[in-house]
Amino acid sequence: MKKVFKIFLYALLGLVVFMVIGLAYLYVSSSITSKEIWTARPEAATLLVDGLSFRDLNKNGKLDVYEDYRHALMPV
Repeated sequence: MKKVFKIFLYALLGLVVFMVIGLAYLYVSSSITSKEIWTARPEAATLLVDGLSFRDLNKNGKLDVYEDYRHALMPV
């Protein structure tokens, strides 16, 4: 009888822990949306080069290689 009670107690404790973790996940996922994450950071300036728009990620005022998406489209 003691063994059955101990197994029942561990199962009940596991269920409670599982429910607490699930509720914490639901609370965090509903309180922070992806739109809030993207708008929380400062906006990068835009550079116009050859009629194309690029984001100036390091805010130095010139187009760097990693900011130019045309380099990613070139075959190697």
